Amino acid sequence: MGEYFFCPRCGQALQNGMAYCPACGLPLTFPAGDPPPRKNSSNCLAVTSLVLGICAILSCLLLLIDSVGGFFCFNSIPLGAAGVALGIIARGEIRSRDPRGSTALATGGMVCSIIGLCIGVLLVLLSIATLAVLIRLLFSYI
Repeated sequence: MGEYFFCPRCGQALQNGMAYCPACGLPLTFPAGDPPPRKNSSNCLAVTSLVLGICAILSCLLLLIDSVGGFFCFNSIPLGAAGVALGIIARGEIRSRDPRGSTALATGGMVCSIIGLCIGVLLVLLSIATLAVLIRLLFSYI
């Protein structure tokens, strides 16, 4: 089984030794000894970070829409933490590959994840404080 790489124009998976991309027809000529281009994994990490950040924010907004959403606000904490971690990894990979490379997508994912994480923590603290007040009121009538 040969080594696989991806077309620089369309991203189609190609096998080493192919002369043309079967999807877009781009002629594939690589100088001897140069490795074929690899798919950019840091971009996938940056997109995943952004999606996790948006999901973290949306899970907090469920609390405002419906009382059942109170359970879902706790999901924003692990979603936000995972989004921040993936954003940091993506930024590091982009910077190590090209110091002047754009890290906007990874940074956006980190910012959304941090916002979702902070809102989730605040909602958890607000839930605990509300529960403490309700318990105190209950025991004041007993």
